[in-house]
Amino acid sequence: MGFLNDTIPAAPTGRQNVQFANDSSTPAKITACDPVMVGDSGSGGLGGNCPAPPAGSAAAGYVLRADGTWGPAVAGGGLVVGFMLAAATIGTTVTPPGRLLAPRNGFVSRCKVVVNAVDSGIPLTFRIKQNGTSVFTSDNTVATSTTVGTVLTFTNLTSTPLPVSVDDVFTLDITGGSAVWSATIQLE
Repeated sequence: MGFLNDTIPAAPTGRQNVQFANDSSTPAKITACDPVMVGDSGSGGLGGNCPAPPAGSAAAGYVLRADGTWGPAVAGGGLVVGFMLAAATIGTTVTPPGRLLAPRNGFVSRCKVVVNAVDSGIPLTFRIKQNGTSVFTSDNTVATSTTVGTVLTFTNLTSTPLPVSVDDVFTLDITGGSAVWSATIQLE
């Protein structure tokens, strides 16, 4: 039984030996343990079985990343769709730029807002639509007490991450506000 360990005989090239341990209740039995991989945290990882993907990973297009976790290949899917809002008067399809096209397939996982001007009496409420359907579970609101320069993050997407296909059309609808409001609003 001297050959049943993790070093003898040596594993074939590109493979790892299985580590064997004695079962203390019945010494004649041997248990093979194959470790789960350890992702890189800056000093390298350790090989092993990859961790199981969480439910919905295939539909979301997740990949196993070098840190040992499942998720988009790039945080947020490497995709940004954004609007420059000069005057937040109530209406649909804010212009310019109006309708925006997704440049490629990807994912978005949040909405970021940078506040440039605030109406101290009327809150700003908005929604972003993807091919005519809101990407949010409810409209988002920026309070009248928000300071200019504030960065807000909204994560109430209808799915996280939200899949985006090349040439999906995005529009920004202002459902509450005034011409005083100014902001940059983007999905990333």
